[in-house]
Amino acid sequence: MLPLRNFGKLKKKTRKPSKIFRRLHKKLAVRHETVMGELKAKHQEGLKWLEKKGKSVDDLTTTAAQTVAASAVTGMLLLSPGTGKLKDLPSSRPAQLREAAPGQISHSIKGQLDKGVELAERLKKILPEKPEPLTEEKAQEVSAVIKELTGMTAVSGLEGKRLNTDYGWVGAEQHLYRFPGDTLSQHAENSSDWLKYGLSGIAPHLGAWGYFSQGHLGLTKEARDKERYYLVAQTFLAPGWKDNYQELYEWFKFRKMVMINPETGQGVVGALGDAGPSEWTGKQFGASPEAMDILGLGSGPRKGKVILFFVDDPENKVPYGPINGEEK
Repeated sequence: MLPLRNFGKLKKKTRKPSKIFRRLHKKLAVRHETVMGELKAKHQEGLKWLEKKGKSVDDLTTTAAQTVAASAVTGMLLLSPGTGKLKDLPSSRPAQLREAAPGQISHSIKGQLDKGVELAERLKKILPEKPEPLTEEKAQEVSAVIKELTGMTAVSGLEGKRLNTDYGWVGAEQHLYRFPGDTLSQHAENSSDWLKYGLSGIAPHLGAWGYFSQGHLGLTKEARDKERYYLVAQTFLAPGWKDNYQELYEWFKFRKMVMINPETGQGVVGALGDAGPSEWTGKQFGASPEAMDILGLGSGPRKGKVILFFVDDPENKVPYGPINGEEK
């Protein structure tokens, strides 16, 4: 046994980082510098706004690191025995749970989440595995499910008009100018809003139907929500477009629609704010940063399968935003 007098002389042994670790660390450092350089070059206006608020781009990277760490812990928990089948779990947490602490989920929110889960389960039984235009029969089944679970009348075709497809791939879009003189920073309602959506940037050109409002003073809540939750579809490929594009252009303008992620049951009611994306992208739809977040597609590849239906709402009673509760 080691004499007590020698205890103070013991040195803590440290393991030297392996060659693989050092090589990986070096590559990550180079990648970090590259990404930060691109970030600062592409989003100068947004970063200037952050500086005025006493924030810096380093604050964003710290938050990101914390998010990655939390995700890693969550992943380990999900892989532990007794968590159930992973394939049965939704791929993204609905907005209502993002800031809720354990035990603080209200019964009303729980009911909304249950509806989202049921919506996803029932849509998966109807929809084909690969996105493609739905048959009339399947489109009617989808409409019936949406009506039953949300009370909303959503249809694939409305007033004899339809898109080239109602089931396809969606990709993330930038913010759009809402009125002459609009700026990216004005789209953020608070610091949390800015941190979540500010880095998406703002499109250099107007959407296909121009401004949502004639001026800042005329920006009503409805006009604001139309841009906040705007959707994009290939209206230029709609049946009859070549022969009657003027009428269809006006008919599609800010048309109220609902987009649903069939994998999770998350959905958003929005307005058509732009035409696109181009056919070569392999995507058929687009959505604003806020809409993508509500769909559970606001991070990672920011792409996913969705259905897009018209909302039959002649009395304008269906509000823009999440179909399963308030946006967080």
